[in-house]
Amino acid sequence: METGNRRFNLLLLDHDEYLLESAAAEDASETAGASTSGSLGDGRLWICSRCLVFEPRDFSLALEKYRFDDMDQAPGRGGLVSSGSGQEEPVLLMEASSVTKLKQGGKSRPYETEQALCKRVFKLKHRSVSSTLALVRELWGVRRKIKAEPRGARASMEQDLLGPILAKRKDKAFDKSRLIDFREQLLTPKELRVSLVSQLTDIPGCVLVTDQRLYFQPAQLNNIGEVVQSYPLARLTGVYKRRFLLRHRALEVRFEKDSFEFSGGGGTGNGGIGTHMGGSPGDDDEAMTTGLFEQEKILLLCFEDGRNARDLVHDLLVPFLASNRGQAPTTVMAAPTLDLLASQSAWQEGRMSNFEYLMRLNTLADRSVADLTQYPVFPWVIADYTSKELDLSRPETFRDLSKPIGALNPDRLTGFKERFQHMLSEIDPHVPPFLYGTHYTTPGYVLYFLVRRVPDLMLRLQNGEFDRPDRSFHSVEATWNSVMNNTADLKELIPEFYASDGDFLVNVQHLDLGRKQDGDFVDNVRLPPWCSGPRDFVEKCREALESDYVSAHLHEWIDLIFGCKQQGQAAIEADNLFYYLTYEGAVDLDKVQDPDERKSYEAQIYEFGQTPKQLFSEPHPTRNARRETPAMALADDEDAKVQSLAASASAPDDFLDPVASPTVSPPPPPPPGAAPQSSFLAGDGVVAAQETATVSTTRSPSPAREESEEMSSASPQSTSLHTAPGSPPMAPMRIDFDSLGASRETRKKSVEGPPSQLLPVKPGAGSSSAGSGWWRVDNNTLQTYAASSEVKVHRGPVSCICSAEADDSIYSVSHDGSMTCISARTQMVKRRMAVGRLALACCAPLRDGGLAVGSWDNSLYVCALEHGRVVNRVAAHEDAVACISTNATGRVLATGSWESSVKIWSVRGSKQISPLGAFYDHESEITAVEMDAGGNLVLSASTSGDVLIHDLRMDDVVMKYSSCRERGSHAVSVHWTQNETTVAVCGRDGVVDLFDLPGGFLAPTTSVDALLPRGSVVTAATITPDRLCTVLGTSCGRVALCNVNFMGSLSGRSSARTIYKPVRDGHDLEGGDMSLSETGRGLGASASDTVSSATRSPPEQGISALHCTSSAILAGTGAGMITFLTASATS
Repeated sequence: METGNRRFNLLLLDHDEYLLESAAAEDASETAGASTSGSLGDGRLWICSRCLVFEPRDFSLALEKYRFDDMDQAPGRGGLVSSGSGQEEPVLLMEASSVTKLKQGGKSRPYETEQALCKRVFKLKHRSVSSTLALVRELWGVRRKIKAEPRGARASMEQDLLGPILAKRKDKAFDKSRLIDFREQLLTPKELRVSLVSQLTDIPGCVLVTDQRLYFQPAQLNNIGEVVQSYPLARLTGVYKRRFLLRHRALEVRFEKDSFEFSGGGGTGNGGIGTHMGGSPGDDDEAMTTGLFEQEKILLLCFEDGRNARDLVHDLLVPFLASNRGQAPTTVMAAPTLDLLASQSAWQEGRMSNFEYLMRLNTLADRSVADLTQYPVFPWVIADYTSKELDLSRPETFRDLSKPIGALNPDRLTGFKERFQHMLSEIDPHVPPFLYGTHYTTPGYVLYFLVRRVPDLMLRLQNGEFDRPDRSFHSVEATWNSVMNNTADLKELIPEFYASDGDFLVNVQHLDLGRKQDGDFVDNVRLPPWCSGPRDFVEKCREALESDYVSAHLHEWIDLIFGCKQQGQAAIEADNLFYYLTYEGAVDLDKVQDPDERKSYEAQIYEFGQTPKQLFSEPHPTRNARRETPAMALADDEDAKVQSLAASASAPDDFLDPVASPTVSPPPPPPPGAAPQSSFLAGDGVVAAQETATVSTTRSPSPAREESEEMSSASPQSTSLHTAPGSPPMAPMRIDFDSLGASRETRKKSVEGPPSQLLPVKPGAGSSSAGSGWWRVDNNTLQTYAASSEVKVHRGPVSCICSAEADDSIYSVSHDGSMTCISARTQMVKRRMAVGRLALACCAPLRDGGLAVGSWDNSLYVCALEHGRVVNRVAAHEDAVACISTNATGRVLATGSWESSVKIWSVRGSKQISPLGAFYDHESEITAVEMDAGGNLVLSASTSGDVLIHDLRMDDVVMKYSSCRERGSHAVSVHWTQNETTVAVCGRDGVVDLFDLPGGFLAPTTSVDALLPRGSVVTAATITPDRLCTVLGTSCGRVALCNVNFMGSLSGRSSARTIYKPVRDGHDLEGGDMSLSETGRGLGASASDTVSSATRSPPEQGISALHCTSSAILAGTGAGMITFLTASATS
């Protein structure tokens, strides 16, 4: 009798099915006279949530699966007289209407189900029949209840009924006696619940991190006899934040191969954490990664508590990775950004191969061989699979890399476009229009190519069957023809086509893959005539990938998969739009409470695939084409700032032939008086490093983390001045706003000098002696204004107006929940769209053409103006988002809320908005925020009357002004004036206070009083584009202009005047003239004011929003109107 290792593995179970227990057993059916198909002998009985599986020791016999759904009666207890002792022994009895046979002869083959009554009698060894039978009968009862329910409600019922059974096996505390060294110090406060994801299976358990090792303890679920596993942190090679099933809660941890340690008795000690392969944990993972990651062991951990727990472990591992690489932790934290910069530069200069660069992009875009749903994607590059010789000098040999697979065949593309137009004409509110219903990379496509290497994965994915022979991967030419013509086949390739020994093309396991309709058996893959065998095929494919033609056009394919043509209008124009669920942000599974709905979404994600994370927002440069600014999704001035993070960037070792990363020169020294380069927010929210940085370990994990922060793998070539290789790692830490520079107290002391040290002084910036053109035409003539037009834009009050500098469009939002786009030239409405159900409070343009909108529903929306739809929604605050502001580049966003908080956000694209930090220093609702141009300082005001200046580089409040509070008022808006050293605070009472920041005075240097009509208040305010005048709108409908161009002088230049009064039938509704005021409320002498007499009907309510373009003042009203005030004849 041939016996061998365990054949049972988790891939033999259904999706969402759990293994609970197992017991050594003997099939005593023949002895009991109950056998209908012969005895199976000794083996092991596996007890699962939906079935029983018996695994005979005899390899010639198949495993048998008995589903509870096929058992009309619950398994029972019986007695069997022992032939040896003559005493009755308890046995487990079961009957099933069918039995499924698996792994006949120890081989992977399609499952065979026999529809015949099967009776089995199992005698358990070393285990109580009573306790086992109690569990089996409980599971049988659960399935009976579920089976009686409608199919759409079964998942939720199964979760409810199985919950108590699974919880007591899942929530097991970590056994600290399993620590290898009793002197190890715990770094995690407690064990963290995770699932170890291994392709199509996962093992629940917990993770513990010490100062020496990372431990994983499997729970008593899906555990095939493995004990606590540990991995030495000294052999850590990489840490990456990952998304799993489009949720940002996974962490990929890489160690040197064979660094696995057992931390207790038991187990097989074969080099991997217990995965789905019983007896050989990790075997399928090893097979999947042959040739690609031979020097690393990869763990993919999905954290139950979400990103906070994931980030905690991530940051604990950073110092160890930094020590292994010989770098500072702050340098490692910035590695993804640096890696993308350095990789692009190395590829352009020819120091990195095409394969290496594509592998690097896949890694940075969350693609990993550890996750079938996000397996690395590579392009088809060869289009000739019939010639006897492969001629790489002919362009016809290659595929057009500027087009996605679905657009290569014009006739097929026409059909896709016709369907797309039909969808546009009949909009489905739940499913946005798309060109392609199938993706270019899915788990099914990956296993289509790798079925000969990992057949069990294919059987699991396809419910126990291989693909139909004619549809299987039997010929490279046939697959290419299908990709070119089949409307349901858009698959790209996997990295094995360019970096392997070709074993995935050979049927080494002699699998029975079936017979095609032409009578041929499917065996080894039929290769093109131009290659001599599998290895030669891979070598020639790699040669084609590295050819001059592909090198000259690869950037076009990168734009489609990772870049600017991946999403939005550019994707539509490039015929590159896929089903909406493939894109990140389409659905938040964490917020889907219904288990049946969540299961449906997960199944669709598995079926349709996942689009990689977008890495570039601008066209990718060509190879050998140098740019001053790489085409990354970064601000124009960010690249130089990013380069200050390290002298060099170490690349993740995700490919076969690592190339040393280029040296990145630091930026030039700052001008005199500029802020130090050690700022946390280096102008645009990019973490900057400093060699003397100290790390705080006292603060709890904060959710205000950029999701794009990921860890690079170690590179043996990396060197640094920060940490000597081999030196002990720095103390584990949590990087946040306090993590760089000295302590908060030390940093406060360091800035107790003049506040001018806090401001980045612009070269050449200074006082302007010239007056603002908005105030005067010349020294003797005041500029006057007239209402040139009025446009009805909303049903409700206009709450905010904004515009983009290089755009003809003006945007407004309203309390009616709508957004409107107006042409500044024609003053006509171009687009109107509903954004939210509740009132919209504020808006600001983003650099990529989108519009950020704050709502009373606590959310921050991003509208794609070219599509006229909402493309992103962020739960920004716990109360209404009241105000919003961006820095000069539009890459850093500040929001203020009624909950009294100010939050800072990093904007890397319409769908990539992530938190950077939050301030809770106000006592009441936030009324206004404004960022400086560099994105380092934030002004904020609240209804309590206080105005604060937050320095993002120090995570602290550096100035507090209370003049409004002292008058019993509060600020409607706050602004930086022309040189960004003076702060203008526009009060609700009509007083504009000016504060001189370099002087450090807490009292206003100058105040301008608008002398409002009795009973009216300021309801809206803004500042002119030259930042020399503020504009005030009042509850009575007046608009006033205040000159703030004083530069600290108390001269008579300070004044305010009305430029617009609402009139009806030629009469001023309020009456009276507005006086000029010198330096205080009511102190100025009365003087006549030049007021334009509008001939149009006045708005029914007061001014609710104000905005200045380069040529007009726009006044929004409570009646939903926008009045254009333009310069008129002067006097």
